[in-house]
Amino acid sequence: MTPESRPFRARRALLVFAAYFGAQFAGGVFTGIAVAIWYAVAVGLRTPGATAQAMRPATMLGAIVGMIVGGIVAYLVVRRMVGGRRDGGHALEPFGWQRSTWRSVLAALSIGFAIGVLYLFAAAAFPTPKGANPGLMARSIAGGGWTLYAWAFLAVVVAPPVEEFVFRGVVWTGLERSWGPWAAGIAATALFVAMHVAEAWSSVPALVAIGAMGVAALAMRIASKSLVPAIALHTAYNVVVAGAVLGSGR
Repeated sequence: MTPESRPFRARRALLVFAAYFGAQFAGGVFTGIAVAIWYAVAVGLRTPGATAQAMRPATMLGAIVGMIVGGIVAYLVVRRMVGGRRDGGHALEPFGWQRSTWRSVLAALSIGFAIGVLYLFAAAAFPTPKGANPGLMARSIAGGGWTLYAWAFLAVVVAPPVEEFVFRGVVWTGLERSWGPWAAGIAATALFVAMHVAEAWSSVPALVAIGAMGVAALAMRIASKSLVPAIALHTAYNVVVAGAVLGSGR
């Protein structure tokens, strides 16, 4: 049996997700440790606050490298699983790897922007409780500086294409073929939200907004049969949030 003749269903989709998660975790941890060691050698652990300071660049660079590595691994694993196409089309077209109309992209941008703005209003109305323990990412950008801009780069440039390909492209497609659209949509969105819980668990508006953005991105991906509108929606949402964080100087 050739790779292209093997059906891509739930089991394979979950294997790709596991490969993505594992590669992201391993790449992030390896990079974080390397950066922390470099910082310790360059600054010296005896310097006051050196350990806490080392965590900021280690976390941020680890997150960026980890997501890029995870995305590359997911892409390579899917290509290996599905093989080529004899009709001349792109092997990843069933996963949304195709063009979209400008109308769909503009609609997606508008929806992503609206969800981002609604989240900001909700976050202002229901702020994070005092004393809540922020995630590693929040702590890494709390002091401002270059790590804040690196986080914005991660949120706006890296995360949308990688996460949309994995969750709304690969995971949803495989699960939908086995479980149907509704169960697949719920499962794919739940996995997407779960990947963000470590950073957003203390903020109900953030969790709701992440889930709403995931649902809207999936709806655009299904309606257009392309990941381009989903990526546009995700990017617009993240631009609003990142812009607010940068504007606050956090």
